[in-house]
Amino acid sequence: MENFVEQQGIKAHRLRIEGKLLLIKSEYKDRCLELSFQNENPNEHQMGKFHNLIQTKFDKEKAICEVALLKQRLLYRCLPETIANIQLPVPTSLASIQNEKTRQRLMNRHEKIVERTKSDMIHVYVIVAETQMNEYTMKFDTDMAQMEQDQRTALDDKQFNEPMLNIIKQRLQNIDERFRCLHQLKLHFFRANSEDQELD
Repeated sequence: MENFVEQQGIKAHRLRIEGKLLLIKSEYKDRCLELSFQNENPNEHQMGKFHNLIQTKFDKEKAICEVALLKQRLLYRCLPETIANIQLPVPTSLASIQNEKTRQRLMNRHEKIVERTKSDMIHVYVIVAETQMNEYTMKFDTDMAQMEQDQRTALDDKQFNEPMLNIIKQRLQNIDERFRCLHQLKLHFFRANSEDQELD
């Protein structure tokens, strides 16, 4: 039993470390790409467009990941702490009911209400996250379309040169990779926790 507990603790710790390493690598690559972009001597307009595009892509991918993780949390019954810790007070007079069957029936009913409240709350979280995801996706798509339009029609000083476009592409791919890996790590964590609960 002690060996099992130790292995599970190590597994959870290893997943946290892998997540931190992933973020460090991603941020390092992002910083290198940012410096490469700056070495192309962008003007203020280009720099602003670059940062805006990167931020909207980051927001979009983060929202997509959050929606997917919330849905996985439902599947694996691994609720966020804020929801898992929801407690509704038991009526104080319930303890004074003499009939044990009636008291137990009311306690069971109370517990079902708490569980239904938790379920309703996670569904609200999912709806909010999906709404944000849709908004961020539309914003990013609009920004990309505007950048492509500018590349065809804007004055040269508002267009990105070829190396800048390649850096933007790499930066967007790095964001995709970051959230894909984070999603996989968190999914692995949910599965591990789900397996632990089944063994109890």
